[in-house]
Amino acid sequence: MPVTPPNIEDVAAQWAVELSTSERTPELWAEFRKWLSRDPANIDAFLKMEEAWRALNHIGKLTEYPRNLGAGTSSQIDTKETSNSLTP
Repeated sequence: MPVTPPNIEDVAAQWAVELSTSERTPELWAEFRKWLSRDPANIDAFLKMEEAWRALNHIGKLTEYPRNLGAGTSSQIDTKETSNSLTP
């Protein structure tokens, strides 16, 4: 069975993760620039994946926020008051 080359989006996603989580050595940058230069479509794919990766990191931080508030903080919110705050 022939080996299928990796999908451009898959490789771009790997680069987005690699560049945001690894030490950015000169060798890593050289390899990345080499991959970018192979095909103009690589640049667009990378930019899309980098944007998606940043959005996922942002979502991850938002979901961690309530856990960082501390125990008992959410019980201090009066839901009766806040649920009617839009009514005159």
